[in-house]
Amino acid sequence: KGPCSSNPCQNGGACKENHSSFNCSCLPQYTGNNCELKETEQPYTTDISSAT
Repeated sequence: KGPCSSNPCQNGGACKENHSSFNCSCLPQYTGNNCELKETEQPYTTDISSAT
């Protein structure tokens, strides 16, 4: 059994074996080691409600 046999990537991510480990190739709207995080905010946006 390889590291991808347990299907560790979430939210439609594709598992790619890398020796005894794995990497997840996430869909654009997901991030994280296992694509477990949904990108809901861009890191450099400003909060509109605080703008005057």
